[in-house]
Amino acid sequence: MITLKPSGVKGVKIIEQNKDMCIFRVPQFWLERLRIIKLRFVLENSILFFTSLAFMLINGRKIEIVNGHGYSPFLVILKYAFRNKRFIFTTHHLYNSLGRSKFRNKIVKWTLNGLDHILAVSSISRNEIIDLGINPLKVTVYDQWVNADIFYQRDKTAAKIKTALNGKFVVLFMGRFAKEKGPGLLVEIATEIKEDIYFAFAGAGLLEEYIKRTAAVNKRILMLGKIANMDIPNYLAAADIIVVPSLWEDPRPRVLLEALAMGLPIVATKRGGIPETILNAGIIVNEPVKDGIKEAILMLFREQKKREMYSQKALKLSKIKYSEDNANFIIGLLTGNERY
Repeated sequence: MITLKPSGVKGVKIIEQNKDMCIFRVPQFWLERLRIIKLRFVLENSILFFTSLAFMLINGRKIEIVNGHGYSPFLVILKYAFRNKRFIFTTHHLYNSLGRSKFRNKIVKWTLNGLDHILAVSSISRNEIIDLGINPLKVTVYDQWVNADIFYQRDKTAAKIKTALNGKFVVLFMGRFAKEKGPGLLVEIATEIKEDIYFAFAGAGLLEEYIKRTAAVNKRILMLGKIANMDIPNYLAAADIIVVPSLWEDPRPRVLLEALAMGLPIVATKRGGIPETILNAGIIVNEPVKDGIKEAILMLFREQKKREMYSQKALKLSKIKYSEDNANFIIGLLTGNERY
């Protein structure tokens, strides 16, 4: 696996290897200074392209399949250079700029047509790719999965004690503190609700200082900050409700899959791939506005039976739709042994 080394994260090795996998993380400390997003995107993709090209020239005989994650026109250039390899593109986002620029659309269409297959993160992602003129038979929606040994329903009282949230009814936001993810909207809701509900925010990002300032003057807003991966299940278990108030066309927030596996009642907005991710196992609010989200939170706060109902629906959906069987399905798609 060739990727970029995440910035601002301590303890991440450049090279990590075991018997089944080798990860090479390209350092990008000098890119962090770039404020021009488009230029940074081009440079990041260029670095990954030349690193991948060098790796394939050295190890070409050992490689049968190349799976690119995230859009890059360089992927199809590698395909033309190594025609005997199988090239798969996996989407993780909705490319909302498609349709706005004819030139960009032609480049994207040329790139995707040159690959062997495309794995789309949601049906909305698949549809926007097909709308470009890509053969529908070439695009398959894939479902992710969660590790059931890590994410499972736990004793809520014990989890609340472990996370110092005991004695509190907790509404949890977990994700990037970015405007499009909606934490600011949830902060506004928290300041308006008069009931004895605590709003906990776990994550990091541009809105971090805003949340901290608001938490300093409102005791029912709890700033948890960035949570270590190993502690995420405990905080999910300690929460009574999780809210995903996305303002943008969110393709498929990973936290939803984890919340489903732990039987956590969900309130989320009707954006991107969110509705098809949770189906009827949570409350979908049509628009990302305060009134609708607030109403859903208060309903779940007041009605324990509703929380229990959504908890059971979440557990059932997780077992049916997001089991580790999905990994075998994806491996089959990558190798060509699974029917599309």
